[in-house]
Amino acid sequence: MENGDLIDTAEKAMNVAVEVMERVDGWTVVKEAGISGATVSWREGVVGDTNRLDGEAPDPEWRCWRVQQELDTDVDTVSRIIMDIDNMYRWNPALTHTKVLEKLDEKTFLSYQITEGRRPIVQPRDFVFVCREERRGEDWLAGGCSVVSARHPPTDRCVRAWQHPGVMVASPLPAKSRTLFTWILQCDFGGLLPTTILNIALPYAVKLFCNSLKSEVKKRSGNK
Repeated sequence: MENGDLIDTAEKAMNVAVEVMERVDGWTVVKEAGISGATVSWREGVVGDTNRLDGEAPDPEWRCWRVQQELDTDVDTVSRIIMDIDNMYRWNPALTHTKVLEKLDEKTFLSYQITEGRRPIVQPRDFVFVCREERRGEDWLAGGCSVVSARHPPTDRCVRAWQHPGVMVASPLPAKSRTLFTWILQCDFGGLLPTTILNIALPYAVKLFCNSLKSEVKKRSGNK
């Protein structure tokens, strides 16, 4: 894909994810997510018109997950933490490698990430992700989807996952220096494990991310 196509793909995927995020009906709440101050829910996956480009057939049972968590910090702090891609693996134990591969324009970039997995049950997953960052009013957004990159083909060390349209949003709350963090995650894990098993494992990774983000917010904000 040319840079212009990648930029268009990121913007299109972000808009799909935002539309899904704003849907009121159709969500099933995970009652025992184990994340303080957060709500986790899921629905059937929604790809819009952003289809897989890697030749693999999509798994019909993958889910769209929505996480909403209140954080004791401002929007700018949340955005700085999330957008420090090269260092995300340092505070997020669900990942072992995170790197920006290429800046496509002032708002869009290509990144590569590897998940920790849960051996011997779940092997590590990797994916190439095109992401767009922007502001809409007081809200900060970063979203996109997986893409195919000839420079970063699948390897035998990981199972190549596919991220359908997703987005992270930080919105200011009425209380001073408080933010509502919302995450739409749609991941087709690939591999041989049944998706029903992976759908059980994913809330663990979501819990790990949210608790780690909350800890990193406290660290960077100087809160005790």
